[in-house]
Amino acid sequence: MATGRIEHVIELVERGAPAVQRLRQVAALRAALDAAEAQAILDLATEAAWDETAEFDVVGTRPVRIGSDGTRLVDEFVPLELAALHGCSVATATWMIGDVVNLHARHPAVREAVQRGSLPLWRARQVAQYASALDLSMVEARAVDERIRPAIGRVQWKRLWWLLRAAVLQLAPDRIRALNERSRAARFVRTGAVTDDPAVSFLSGRVDTADAVGFDNLLDDLADALAVEGDCGTRDQLRARALGVLADPARVVELLQTERSPAPTAANPTGAGRHLHRRRPATRLYIHLAADQLGADGLARVEGRGPVLVEEIRQLTGGGPVRVTPVVHAGTGERVVDGYEIPSAIRAEVVERDRFEVFPFSSSDARSTDLDHTVAYRAGVAGQTRADNLGPLGRRSHRAKTHGGWRLYQPCPGTFWWRTPRDQVYRVGPGGTRDLTLDVPAHNLSGAEQLMLWQIDRRSGEDADPPGEGTSAA
Repeated sequence: MATGRIEHVIELVERGAPAVQRLRQVAALRAALDAAEAQAILDLATEAAWDETAEFDVVGTRPVRIGSDGTRLVDEFVPLELAALHGCSVATATWMIGDVVNLHARHPAVREAVQRGSLPLWRARQVAQYASALDLSMVEARAVDERIRPAIGRVQWKRLWWLLRAAVLQLAPDRIRALNERSRAARFVRTGAVTDDPAVSFLSGRVDTADAVGFDNLLDDLADALAVEGDCGTRDQLRARALGVLADPARVVELLQTERSPAPTAANPTGAGRHLHRRRPATRLYIHLAADQLGADGLARVEGRGPVLVEEIRQLTGGGPVRVTPVVHAGTGERVVDGYEIPSAIRAEVVERDRFEVFPFSSSDARSTDLDHTVAYRAGVAGQTRADNLGPLGRRSHRAKTHGGWRLYQPCPGTFWWRTPRDQVYRVGPGGTRDLTLDVPAHNLSGAEQLMLWQIDRRSGEDADPPGEGTSAA
């Protein structure tokens, strides 16, 4: 019977359709099933809801509040129904019902995203669990939900999670402090054997970020020293051996305090070696902080780490020296260079403007990517290197644009339109990504509407080809 049901679902996907179209159909089916499951679980809980003022017998069926603040009481035996149906534990079924009723009562924007297929149910449940773990009231949970509403379905999960955390930091900073204290109290370092090889073990831990950064730097220094002494292996293998060296403090001191140069080779005829650190190296953080956020409850954004309270910044750096790097605010794109190389001022402007890679739904930091000329650079043409003709791209997406048939347009600074070789269209801007592919029922987007959005993005007086014409390579 189960096999028949699966085959029936598979028949909903057009077998002769192009692969990308079938993948879109599968994604739509998966989203529809998520929405249907969430609604069925909510209906099950609603069927068994209790009146808050109802009386009950102590020895009989009792009401319980499975969800958090703002949710209704339900029959205590409802989770058993779901547990038997799914073949899971009662505890798992209880968590599932609790998450769904929390979404309904406390996170309407997130629940709506599940219903329209723009957020998977398991991700939505993580939002509900986070708010519950912070003990947010229904009013606080709904306020956080409303703040992240514009980004749901537009940004990749990591960025949405950072926005969620930022909203909680602004609305209930004390809840974050309490959660952080519990997190730090749960620090540990453990070792364990690898089951398929008794001679190899694993090491795992939960430590302060500053200590993790310092430990990582120390392993790099020891790995460098071992390589200088002639130890062979990959970078990861040398770091693993360096970990073993830590068991011998005298050996660690010897390696770090003795400056050595590698033997001269054809590739390194001078024998120049890396200078070994004798103290914890400076921690480089790119912190974005507004002038009105300097108080104890102030909010900062740390690149690669997300939002933090201002008071937490010190905990990210430990006791080591800190190098402060001023952030240049995005300008007006007036800096123009005729050559191919990108000056640091223009690079800083683009990184600050875009913040992330401009590939659809990417959450890679712009600072770690290449800056790509949106309109391909041509030798001898003046004024090509400027902020409104640049965008951060990772190596693979950069190569896809150059060699893989992907087309990229930047109708106005910081807004990018992509057309894939299989005619999918995406708009990437400051608010995230929007899928503008035509003939997708979930989008209900016509060609005229797509063209209208393109025209809106174009700056007055600029001349750009629409996204279905021309070419664009780096």
